[in-house]
Order: sequence, then structure tokens, then C-alpha cells
Amino acid sequence: MLIIRIKNKIKRLIKISLYFLSSNFNLKKSYSVFSIPDLNMISDVNLIDHIQVDKDLLQNIYLRKFSIFFKHNKSFINNRFILQDKFSSLTNDIDYKGYKFIDWHFDPYLNIKWNNDKFFWMSDYFPKKGSDIKVPRELSRFNHVTLLAIGNREENCEEFLLQIIDWIVNNNLYKGLNWACNMDVALRVTNWIIGLNLFHKQILKYPNILKTIFNSIEDHGNFIYENLEYYGEKYPTENHYLSNIVGLIYIGVNFPGMKNSKIWLRFGIQELISEMEKQVNNDGVNYESSNGYHRLVGELFLSASMMIEKLSIKRKTEIINFKNYKIKRYKNINPYCSNLHKTNLLLPEGFYLKLLKMSHFTYSLTKPNGNIFQYGDNDSGRVHVLDPINENSPLNHSHFVKSVAYFLNQKKFFNKINSKNKEYLFYGKINGKINLNTDFDFNSKNFFFKESGVVVQKNTNSWLGVICMPNGKKGNGGHNHNDKLSFELNVFGQDFIVDGGCPFYTNYPVLRNSFRSTHAHSTVAVEGLEQDKWDDGPSGLFKLLETCNPKIVVDKSNTIIGSHSGYGSDHIRKFNLYENKLIIEDYLELKDKKKIINFNLAESLIIDNYVKDSNVIFELKSPKINKLIKLEITNVINPLLKKGFLSEGYNNPKENFMISCEMSSSYSRSTFSW
Repeated sequence: MLIIRIKNKIKRLIKISLYFLSSNFNLKKSYSVFSIPDLNMISDVNLIDHIQVDKDLLQNIYLRKFSIFFKHNKSFINNRFILQDKFSSLTNDIDYKGYKFIDWHFDPYLNIKWNNDKFFWMSDYFPKKGSDIKVPRELSRFNHVTLLAIGNREENCEEFLLQIIDWIVNNNLYKGLNWACNMDVALRVTNWIIGLNLFHKQILKYPNILKTIFNSIEDHGNFIYENLEYYGEKYPTENHYLSNIVGLIYIGVNFPGMKNSKIWLRFGIQELISEMEKQVNNDGVNYESSNGYHRLVGELFLSASMMIEKLSIKRKTEIINFKNYKIKRYKNINPYCSNLHKTNLLLPEGFYLKLLKMSHFTYSLTKPNGNIFQYGDNDSGRVHVLDPINENSPLNHSHFVKSVAYFLNQKKFFNKINSKNKEYLFYGKINGKINLNTDFDFNSKNFFFKESGVVVQKNTNSWLGVICMPNGKKGNGGHNHNDKLSFELNVFGQDFIVDGGCPFYTNYPVLRNSFRSTHAHSTVAVEGLEQDKWDDGPSGLFKLLETCNPKIVVDKSNTIIGSHSGYGSDHIRKFNLYENKLIIEDYLELKDKKKIINFNLAESLIIDNYVKDSNVIFELKSPKINKLIKLEITNVINPLLKKGFLSEGYNNPKENFMISCEMSSSYSRSTFSW
């Protein structure tokens, strides 16, 4: 894979050099076919009438105070702006007096600034220990800009346009950290285009600024297409490559006059269909083994399909029949589109059935408190933020569920979703005839996603989620954790046992590995061992090869039985959920190694413990409810209450505790009662 990456970089260097020579390093080149595109592809619903954006939030955007990954607001003002003449020449349509320039290469949390002069393949990822490149890159995705359009559009349009010009001026073509990751490039241009759509009535007053923006959008398209995060059929694709595809689709749909627009759109559609087949299991679960990335991938598929289906029948037909030798890995999409004139749908029903299943999976894993059952990494990544109502609740994914149900005209499903989020209005309803036969039982107390290794069981006052997933990406892993046979428990609407997530990536490698270790999860860990091993160094941070052979079944009595062989001997775990108790049985034959049963506790629990009849008993009480849960564990010694693992989103660690006991034999039983 390393050799492939080097070859691709050499090819890109040659192409980019030729591109620079042809454009004379000049941002003033003409848009390939300069005309105002049809930027009215978004739903006609006036979002401002339905979505309320907090005035303080909008004010902070103007003041350059942003909260990145749920951290407190910090200022991103560029007080040393030295390219004012260049900025002025590009913004002569607007009086920009009073505009505050943004520092797009700054991490105010650590007071670190990245070098913006190096070409993207030489970009410095770690200017200082603890620095997190994801902070400035997240800002440059422009998720915040769509909120301006939900506010007063007349007032905010100029701010929107000036921010884009600000970014273009301060991010030289193909240089610096904001060109270093193609995924970020694609998400940025996608949000620009959404903003242009939402401001489509106001932007016509600024033709010179639009010309500059359209030039940059074309640059983005060329860059995405020539730097696809694809490394051959042998290597599994992921959310990065899917983001690349969605960026190309957005440009292709909205800018039909661009030189390579048809190529990008045709390629994007073929790959979108292909990636739905690759990245989503038949039960509707994303194969990266992370619920955070399941949502991100689901949003990408939803957003792209919304754009595609907005096309006229004429343009859909043109794209189906369009052939060009420049289209990478050309695939025939005609079989999927045979009913186009009957259904008005370009994408196949099988694609939409999987999208619906993705939404249903998230719905099934939603606990009574509105949060999802967390597993794997969660970098809080979003494609768009249209209604910020859930943004302070990183584990509430109801907006995705509701948007898919509304888009696909699933009225029964839509009415089941308890959410005040209005983001579904942005996506609107699919404009075509679609018949998705599903067997979803929304009143079921049990959900078993056999292929993906996830089980949910419910009773009157309790909710149980159990995970024994494959590592994903054809066994290569990436965003998964060593969490086989771990679980979450919610009783009386309150969390008691939770998954810790992972708040860090490359900025704190040791802590990242701690959070994804077996010892960080509510399962049996073995001293000195991991369920699956990772490589040392940076390459191992996003790779976890599957060797432990995870298995899970649900028998006729609704007993959940899971196993894995990661310790050289099978760990078997059984779960039985009753109306007033949960019984967990652990079997592990392993000599000369300490076997540790861990339970990762929810935040702010009041904990007491004692020994009775040789059994260890813990009493757990949530301060939010006047209810007590008792945990009794048999055949254990050395009970400990130690610091646990908890993060409800990226860069958002919280304090909690973990119960830890050493198994004294090959069998132990843990009973939660309430």
C-alpha cells in the first residue's frame, strides 16, 4: 500500500505541476463556461420559518468565536492579515469595512499555527506535540456557514461570500493543511455549494465575487478527481473516498457548464452506487464498525442522492448515456436506471433500501434518553449542519433517522421518531415513485443485526445493547475498538453502563490506544493481552487486524450468546435481560493470566460497594433519578473503583469511574437488579 501511495503522489505531482503551468499560478483565470448556474437545487421550503438559530450562535460566527468539537468558544481572528490588497481586488462588489479576517491555520486551544507555504503532500501534521490538525481543518469544512443562510439572508449573504474569499486568499492553491486531506476539500466545496443554493436569490448582485468563487470550485473539483483517496481494489474504501465522490457529485449537479462537470458527475454516480454495495452490510450497518462513522456515511449517501434526484429527466438521461475515456474505472450504470421514465429515479431501489436500513439501524440503537449506543471511534463528523438543535448532544443522531424517513416518504417510520430537529426539511422528499418493501417491526423489543454483530433488547424500564462486531473494512479495521462482548445498559431512561468512545486521534497516540483497548470496555480483559493487536507507531492508529473470530447469536429464549478467541482461549459471554434484572455469565479458561471483568460507568453515578457472602456488591445511583441499581458479582477478588473512559464525541473527554474485579475461576456471574 505504501508503494501505491508513493506512485500516486508522483503522478499527482506531475499533474499538478502541469496544472500550475497552464493556469500561470493565477486565481484570476476564467471559469470554464462563465454563466450563473442553476443554484436552486435545494428544497423550496423556507428553512428560516421552521428552524430557529440562536442569536448568540450567529453573533459568535461574526465575532470569529467557534466551538470546535464541543470545546468552549475560541477566537479565530487573524490579527496579522497581510494580503489585504489581494482581498480588496477580489471583493470590489462589497464594502468589507468591519469584516474580521479568519485565521484558517490556527488552533487557539493550544495556540499553535500551521505553515501554509508547503505543498499539500509536505504539510506538517504535527508542528508541536499534542497539536491536533483536525481543529483548523474542521473550521475549513465550513459547516458553520449554512447557519448564516438560516438567519437573515439579506444581512448574512455578504458575510458568507466574504468568508469564502477570505479562505481562497489565505489558502494558496494546493498548499497547506487545508489541501492536505481530500475529504476536507470535498466537504468544504459541498458546503460552499449548499450556501450558494440557500443564498441563490441574494448572490446575483455580486458577479465579480462569484467569478472568483466559481474558479475556486473548479479548482476543488480538479483536485478531488486527481487525488481520490482510493488505493486499488485490494484495499477497502471508507468514508474519505465516499466524501470525495459526494464533492464531485455536488459540483457536477450544480455546475453543468464546467469543463469536466459531466465526467465528475458520471463518475460520482457510478461510484456512489458501488460504495453503497461495498461499505454498507446487507443489514444496513456501515462496515467501519463505528456508530459515529455510520451516521457520517449515512449523511453522505443521503445528501448525494438528494442532489442527484433533483436533476431533470433530461439531465439524468444525458448522464446515463454519457461515455468518456477520461472517466476513471468506467462502469455501466444503465441496468440500474432501466425504469427511469417510469419512476423518475436515477439511483436503484436497492440503493434506497440500504439507506433506509441504515436509518432503521440508528433508530434501533437509540436509547430512551435519545442517545445512540456508542461503539468505535466518534470524531463528531458531520456533512452539513442545518439545524443546530442537536449539536450539543453529540450522541443524538435522530436528525439523520428523521431526514431519511422523510426523504423516502416513510410516513409510518417518520412518525415514530421523537425529535424536534427540522433538518429533514433541507433534504425534502424524493421526487419519484419508490416502493421499498421492508419488514421493520417498530414495536419490537428485540433487534438483532446478525451480519454486523449487534443486538438490542428492551423491557419496560430497561435497554440493553451488546456488541460483538467484526473489525470492519474486510478485517483491516480502522475506527473500531477492542470491544467484543462489551455492552451498554440504560434503566429508567438513565445510562448506567456506557461505552467510552475515543476523544483523540493523532494528537495523543497513547491515549487513543488506551481508549480503544479491551481494558477500556465493559467486557473481560486479560492482563498483557488485547482481543486484537495493533501495530506500533502512526500506521497502527487506524488499523486493527481481526484475528479473534467474533461470533454472536440470540437463541429462542432471547439469551444473547457471544464469543471470541482473542486470548488464545474462547471467551464466552451470555446475557439474559428480565423485567427487573440483567444476568451476565462469563466463561474463560486461561491459566497464569489475570482475567479482569470491567464495567465502564456513566458520568456522575454515586457508587458504594461492600462484600456479602463472598460476593462483591456495588450500588449504583444516578443523581437524576431516585432509583438504585445493585450489581452483584460472583467468583471475583480484588474489587476496584478506578478512573474510567468516557467521551461523548471528539475531543470531549469526561470524568467517570470503572468497576474492575479479578476473576478467581473460569466462571463468573454479574447480576444487575433494579
